[in-house]
Amino acid sequence: MIPKELKLYPSPQALSSPASVQQTLSNSSALSQGSWFKVGMLAEGVHRLDYEQLIQWQVISSPIASSQFGMIGNGGYRLPEDLNQGRPMDLNPIPLFMVDGGDAQFGPGDYFLFYTHGLLNWVWNGQEYVHDNNMYSDTVYAFLSTNQPGPRLSVQAMPSGSPSYVSNKGDFFHYFEEEKQNLIKSGRKWFGDVFSFTNSYSYPFTLGSWDAGDSLVFRVATAARCVSCSSNFSFFANGTLAGSASLGQVSNNYAGNYMTENTFSAKVPINTSNLTIQVNRTEPLSGSEDQRAWLDFVTVHYRPNLQFTGQPFVFQDYLAQGFAEYRIANSNLPFQVWKVDDMANVQVLATAPGTSFNYVRIPNSELGKYAVFGAASTLPSPVFFGSVPNQDLHALVASEPVPDLVIVTHPSLKKAAEELAEMRQIQDGMTVHLLTTTQIFNEFSSGVQDITALRDFVRSYFQAGPTFRSSGLSLLFPMTARASSPPTCCP
Repeated sequence: MIPKELKLYPSPQALSSPASVQQTLSNSSALSQGSWFKVGMLAEGVHRLDYEQLIQWQVISSPIASSQFGMIGNGGYRLPEDLNQGRPMDLNPIPLFMVDGGDAQFGPGDYFLFYTHGLLNWVWNGQEYVHDNNMYSDTVYAFLSTNQPGPRLSVQAMPSGSPSYVSNKGDFFHYFEEEKQNLIKSGRKWFGDVFSFTNSYSYPFTLGSWDAGDSLVFRVATAARCVSCSSNFSFFANGTLAGSASLGQVSNNYAGNYMTENTFSAKVPINTSNLTIQVNRTEPLSGSEDQRAWLDFVTVHYRPNLQFTGQPFVFQDYLAQGFAEYRIANSNLPFQVWKVDDMANVQVLATAPGTSFNYVRIPNSELGKYAVFGAASTLPSPVFFGSVPNQDLHALVASEPVPDLVIVTHPSLKKAAEELAEMRQIQDGMTVHLLTTTQIFNEFSSGVQDITALRDFVRSYFQAGPTFRSSGLSLLFPMTARASSPPTCCP
C-alpha cells in the first residue's frame, strides 16, 4: 500500500439531515473528559444494557449510582455531503430509560434502555419516500460513560383534548440493495445483479396486516450501458405489469458517460401478503460488455395496520398533522411507544386502552417516527468495542499556533506518520497536527467510518478561525480496495 495525498471536495446530497444539529463548532468535545466505552448496534431501535453485561465487559465492578451513567452519539445516518445542510457538530447526549428498582442504585437485575437511529434513513420528499443507506459501515456506534451523567427518559402524561388526526396505520418499508460491483472502479456508486446473459430477476417481500383497498409504492433503480442503442425494462408486481422504462444509449468515447440511470416508481393494489417484484430487461438481450445493465435497488413503501404481536418495530407517518392519535392493535401484550424522530430528544409516550387496541397521542406529529416494543428481554443488546481514550479535536483546531501541516492517518500507519511529522517539525520548523482516522470518526461521525467526517474535520479549521491556510494542508491516507483483506484503512 502506498500512502497518497487526497483532496476532498463536497458533493451534493438532497436528503435531509438529522433533526438535532448545530451550525457552529463546539468549543470542546464530549469525549474530552471522563471515562468512555464504545458500543455498537447492528440495527435501528431500542436497545437494552443490563448490570450483568456491564460487569462482564468490566465497565463496572460493583453496583454504582444510577445517576452516573451517560451516553452520547448521533446514530448511523450518513453525513450530508452538501455543506449547506446541517449536521451535528459534536456528539449529542442519548437519553436513557433507567430501570433500577427505584433505589437509585444500578445493581444485579437492573438495566437501562436507549434508542439509536440505524444506517438506513427513509426521507419523505413531498411526493414519495426515498432512502439513503450508509454504505460506509455495518454498525451504529455510541459511547457509554460511568462518570459523565446524561439525560433520563420518563413517561410523559397523556395530552388532553381531541386529536385532529386518528390512524391505525403507519409507513413501513422493505428494500433490496446489494453492493457487489463498482462499474468504473471509482466513486461511491455500487450495483447488484447484472443483466447480461440473465435478463430477469425476482425479489420477494412479505407484507404486514393490510385491508382491502390498500396499495403500495415500489421503486426500482437500474443502470444500463448500451453503446448506440437503448436499454428497455419491464416491471411486474405479482405477475402484473406495472410499467416500463427505457434508458438511453451511451457513446464509446472514453470521456463520455459510462452508463445511464433511471428510477421507476409505481403504485399498485395489495391483494396478498406475499409480494414479488420482477424486473425484466427486454432489450437488448446480449451479454456483451457494451450491452449490459445493473440493478441498484428495489424499495417498497406501504401502510399496514399497526399491530403489536410481541416483536419490536418502527414506523413513520407522512400523513400525520397536528394533534394525532395512533391506535395499535394488540393481543393483551403490554408494550411501550417512543417517539424517536429526533434521537437526542426521544419521548416516552403514555399508552391508554381502547376497544381491542391501545392508543397514544402526540401534540406535534408531523413526520414523526415511533418505536414500539414490549418486554425488555426481547430487545437486542449492544456489542462491546472497548474503552476510548479522551480526545478533543474541537479544541485542537481552535488552538494556537495554527498548524502548517495536518496529517491524517490510519492507526496502522501512525508510526510512519509520526516520523514524517517529526521530520517536518525539525527540518522545516512546521507546526504539525497528527490525527488518526479513528479519532476523527469518533468525534465527527459518531464512530462510523464516514469519509465526509474527514472533510468536515478539515473544514473545522476554517470554521475555527480565518488564519488557517489551505496550502498548508496534507492528508495522508493508505488507499485499499473495498473488498480487500485485511479491511479497508479508509472508506
